[in-house]
Amino acid sequence: MRSIDRETELKEPKGLKVLRRPTCSSNLKMLKSQPKKPTVEEQKEKQKLDEKARTFAMLDSQWNLHPNPEWRQRWIDEPEKWQDKIPEAKEFLKKVCK
Repeated sequence: MRSIDRETELKEPKGLKVLRRPTCSSNLKMLKSQPKKPTVEEQKEKQKLDEKARTFAMLDSQWNLHPNPEWRQRWIDEPEKWQDKIPEAKEFLKKVCK
């Protein structure tokens, strides 16, 4: 007498490849190869850095419109804080502090 498993077992059709479940080792390889998703904090930090980069990139066009020394000093101090993390801040400081 056949067992129930044998009766319900699907036979592989000729010429078609049946997808098999990946083994544990292949799951680990897939997990290692997939980039991890950034956390909410990392996303917020990236958004903040992107926003500052846009601001520093636009500052050059605004610089000649604002002769006020206090305004200019504020916008020199801010990029100085971020020049190690944001290339636009470093570029702006090079242009302004020649």
